Amino acid sequence: MTDHNPYIRRWDARKKVMFYEHQAVAEWKLGRPLEPGEVVHHDDGNKRNNHPENVWVFSCQRAHMLYEQYWRREGSGVGHLFKIEEVLERFELWVVR
Repeated sequence: MTDHNPYIRRWDARKKVMFYEHQAVAEWKLGRPLEPGEVVHHDDGNKRNNHPENVWVFSCQRAHMLYEQYWRREGSGVGHLFKIEEVLERFELWVVR
């Protein structure tokens, strides 16, 4: 059976559990465990690139989708009146880059 999961998993010998590397990097950046609902995002789209600069954390799926839609529209030539950070702040959402 082939595992098609693109995320890197690691073994924690001390806790005797498997964990996802991108989630561990996100927790390290935040300085705390991920809260339920927080979303880890790979900026370059490569789910195996877990460099801290490539791993971002969004407050929730809504924040992540607003970000994705914003940049898709920007890429298709639509100009925006506000920066994505201002849009997220307006809805009390956030991203840690």
